[in-house]
Amino acid sequence: AKTIREAIVVGEPALIAQKNQLAVIEIMKVYGFSILVEGFGNIPYTEALDVNNVLPRYDDGLTVYTDLINRLSAAINNLNPAGAGFETTADLIYQGNIGKWKKFANSLKLKMGLRIIDKDQSLGAATVSSAIQSGVFTSNLDNAVFKYLDGSPNTNAWWVNLVQNSQKYFVATDVIVNPMNAMNDPRRAAFFSMVNGQYVGGKYGVVQNYDPFSHLGSIFYTPSLPTIILDYATVEFCLAEAAERGIASVTNPESHYNDAIKASLAYYGITPADANTYLAQPSVAYSSADGTWQKKIGTQKWIALFNQGFEAWTEYRRLDYPILHAPDQASINIVPTRFMYPFDEQTLNGTNYEAAATAIGGDLLTTKLFWDVH
Repeated sequence: AKTIREAIVVGEPALIAQKNQLAVIEIMKVYGFSILVEGFGNIPYTEALDVNNVLPRYDDGLTVYTDLINRLSAAINNLNPAGAGFETTADLIYQGNIGKWKKFANSLKLKMGLRIIDKDQSLGAATVSSAIQSGVFTSNLDNAVFKYLDGSPNTNAWWVNLVQNSQKYFVATDVIVNPMNAMNDPRRAAFFSMVNGQYVGGKYGVVQNYDPFSHLGSIFYTPSLPTIILDYATVEFCLAEAAERGIASVTNPESHYNDAIKASLAYYGITPADANTYLAQPSVAYSSADGTWQKKIGTQKWIALFNQGFEAWTEYRRLDYPILHAPDQASINIVPTRFMYPFDEQTLNGTNYEAAATAIGGDLLTTKLFWDVH
């Protein structure tokens, strides 16, 4: 009996580690599926990973998103920060730190709760409250980032395009440069290059010369530039919104708004003194900046998400700020509100594709998804 008990005790750390590893895998699966739902709407889900079914049906987006939140909650409950996770070198995000993974999962849950709150206020508020109580990011040290290496082929895609392939296709646009200029935003030095001592944005959505306009900043020419999966600035913006909505006893939206902006500025190397100067401007300060809380938070969050394109687009769709317009020569008259399904789905999975397109209101760039109700 003693030998059996000793074997069980010896085996417990390995079992805890295995449970943690499975929870981490589940968290990343939820993250991946959430991006698909937020981009497309209805997606293959319950039948998506069945290798014997090459023609999966599409599931309702709201049903999928609700299930993803439940799966995320279960994964969080299965994490044991006192135990091990994956080996340090095998975990490319948190190097086996389960406490960090738990914060990430809760922060993802917080974000997902706000994504769905305008569609299902009860579920959204409960999700946000649960995430906050369990523990979200508290500093930039918690950021979930994917770190690249300095050598090919394990470099950031920006470096591949800008340096290795020497592509000169894009310039900064006046859509973001002009408002950042108006607010003397110190992140311009990180985001963009200068032209004759100024930051100059080109016309959005048209072919134009390359040299007269600002380009991406020097950090984007760094092979090891990390990709941000989720950061502390986003969490603080979410907390500011939660405070405005009166959720989970979160108060003082101004404080969270300020902390969000400070976190973003700090990530890009801006000093605390310069951050305070930026926040003191009437056009930036929460008490005097123009518009509703949606406009104040939405505008600053959109700028902070500059290097997180999908997230910036999704927050624009959800909060409707900043106000963006389609280019004059665009084939549609609004900024797209979703991705269209891959063309292969029409030809290879036609019946299920047609059912999904009909269910969401048409496989169009202008179809609003279930969570985008304003």
